[in-house]
Amino acid sequence: MLRKILTLSATAFLAAFVFLIFAPASAQTLPVPSGIFTTDCLVDAADIDELACSPITKVVIYSQTLTPSSVAAAVCAEQTFTVTGLATTDKVFFNPVATGNATAAGQVRVSAADTLAVTYCNPTAGALTPAAGSANIVALRS
Repeated sequence: MLRKILTLSATAFLAAFVFLIFAPASAQTLPVPSGIFTTDCLVDAADIDELACSPITKVVIYSQTLTPSSVAAAVCAEQTFTVTGLATTDKVFFNPVATGNATAAGQVRVSAADTLAVTYCNPTAGALTPAAGSANIVALRS
């Protein structure tokens, strides 16, 4: 079996991520080009042109102000933020705020309706707080 991760034309891919970089301060819905499928497509290599997968029906880009709290020394900790409009079935991509110190944003997921969970890691010997600011979130819905 071959796993089809994401089928996307180069033009559509570039357009989506250029839009992400210059996204306005509110959520924006992008038109979904035909031929884009979700991450759960399992097909035989011989059937690659006849996929029976769930199409992505909506792409929404959010620009959300996040204010992380302190992360203890030498740990990774999940923090949650309200992002109105997210659904637990959304697949999300995250463009975080520059943390301004040694912390790093790692895993990101939708933990509940309207709730983005971000794992911040702090590899240092002292507590650090990632910088607050506007982050971009891309949500794919199928």
